[in-house]
Parts: sequence; structure tokens; C-alpha cells
Amino acid sequence: RITKNEFYRGESGKPLSLIGTNTPKSGSLFRDKVDNAGSYDYKVITYDDNGATKETGITTIVVRNANSAPAVSFVSPANDTSFTYKQSGGTNILFKVRASDSDGSIRNVSFYYSDNNYFLGGGTLVGSEYQYNWTWPSPGNYVIKVKAWDNEERVSEEKSISIKVEVASPVISDVTASKYTTAYFDPVRFTITASDANVSMGGVYLLHKMS
Repeated sequence: RITKNEFYRGESGKPLSLIGTNTPKSGSLFRDKVDNAGSYDYKVITYDDNGATKETGITTIVVRNANSAPAVSFVSPANDTSFTYKQSGGTNILFKVRASDSDGSIRNVSFYYSDNNYFLGGGTLVGSEYQYNWTWPSPGNYVIKVKAWDNEERVSEEKSISIKVEVASPVISDVTASKYTTAYFDPVRFTITASDANVSMGGVYLLHKMS
């Protein structure tokens, strides 16, 4: 019958040393504690009451430090930036962020908007920055969010900025009248030149004020 188990441990490639024993009365489990990350070799030698021994093969265990979360931050645009809505050609907003991981590498950077986290797209690494170009956003106020994932699937803390897409006012560049002095009920023709560089003109309304 089994009388004793001896447990040995050593850093990989180095000699093993005895770290503890147990007996059938103390149970079959043995707990070990290591203070540093690294690769460790283990083996067990079992003794019976006739003095015979049985030795296990080497089992290698790798202990890693806890994985740190990656970090991400916006480079541009600045918070509360306003953009002009363009009907022709679309409004392009280029988002730039930096992402890093102290104990690994960045696997993915993703952009979202609104409180419901609608997915915009994944960032493309350009130099030291991850970039995403948002085309055709509708006029409105948006909260843009970004997250980064590292090579062990740990996600960063979410970062966000607020932006606004506005419709610019049209421009009236000239107003002329066919007459500047006229009798009551005598018609006057007005010529108005108006334009909008971003959207199509919906109409022009002429207001008058008696004086």
C-alpha cells in the first residue's frame, strides 16, 4: 500500500528539489505556491510499504503575470467639434485614436456611436494611430465611442467624445428690384441670388416690412 508521496519542483532546465510530502492520511492533494511568473517542472515519487518507488514523468507548468487591459485615447477630432453637413459628396469625419498594451499587442480597435453602441467600424492602423473615416453621417448630435482589444481578448476602458453635424445656412448674395419707387398696387419684380454649397436650395421667401 502507498505510504508517502514526495513532490519536486524546479525552474525549467534546472534541477528539481523536494518541496513537500503527503501521506494517504493527509489526502492525495498537494498545494504549491510560486512567487514569480515562469516555467516550472514538477514530478512525484510514490513509496509503498515494501520500499518500492514509482516516479512520474516531468510535468511543465507555465505561470504568467495577470494580463493588463489595453489603453485607448482619442487623438482627433477634439471633443465638441462641429462639422458641416454636405449633401453632395457626403460629410467625411476622420477619427484618430492611439491604442497600446503594456504586456501584449493590440488585436482590434472598434468605433461605436450613441448610447446603444451602434457599430461604426474597425480602425485601420496608420503609422502609430488607428483611424476610421465616417462617411455620410446625418445631421445631429453624436457620442462617438472607441474600445481596444489585446491579443488575449481583454478589452480596454471605453473612451468617448461628442460631435455635432450641422446644416449650414444658405447665402443670399444679391437682391435687386425692378423699381425702387412705385405707386400703390404697381407690381415690382425682385431678383434674388441665393446659394448653398452643401445642400440643394429648397426655396426663397421674401418678407416685407412697412415703414
